[in-house]
Amino acid sequence: MALAGLLGGLVLTTGLTLFIGFLVRRNRQIERKVDEATLALRQSSEALGRERALLQRILDVSPVGVAITIDNVARFTNPRMEEMFALRVGSDVPDLYVVSGQRNALLDKLDREGSLRERFRFAVSVKKGEVQEALEL
Repeated sequence: MALAGLLGGLVLTTGLTLFIGFLVRRNRQIERKVDEATLALRQSSEALGRERALLQRILDVSPVGVAITIDNVARFTNPRMEEMFALRVGSDVPDLYVVSGQRNALLDKLDREGSLRERFRFAVSVKKGEVQEALEL
């Protein structure tokens, strides 16, 4: 009886040792995959950062005013847009238009066609209350 208990304990210990060894090996495999994925993510993030910096440099020196708006608020403006129209990040874009319906017409056309392939003429107010015509592409 004592021998059977001893053999049973030995089998259990061996089984647990093998199972723990399996778990350790599996954990190392997972760690390697996580390390590889982390490296790939870091490399992608660095590449994205380089591309973003390049785009920012291009937009900063562009002779064309560029603005990105969300919910009628400027979320990005380049220096030329700020210079031409005094439009800055956080500005309410509808305030820029002299004729309020022009912006809605532009947005409707963009919704219908998906892009603007022809120029869209509109009047905007610029620094010091001046009015200027502009083309939106």
